[in-house]
Amino acid sequence: MAKATKAAVDEILDALTGVCVPVAFDYNWRPTGAHADDELVIETAINGHADAVATFNLKDMRDAGAHFGFRVQRPGPLIRSMRQ
Repeated sequence: MAKATKAAVDEILDALTGVCVPVAFDYNWRPTGAHADDELVIETAINGHADAVATFNLKDMRDAGAHFGFRVQRPGPLIRSMRQ
């Protein structure tokens, strides 16, 4: 697998910045049963009314996604599905 260049990473981050919406963080749903490190991601997805969460941690995040109504996918497949 080829590593991304700094320029490619900057381009991706710039593109994400253009479509991201700031989300106020609120602790309404804790705990969700996920690992402590996952709680912030889940909470942000809930508060931001996310349709999907991109993660490599499918095992721990799928239950939360199913419970709270957001899709959980690896980044590559999620980005490809968004392009269609």
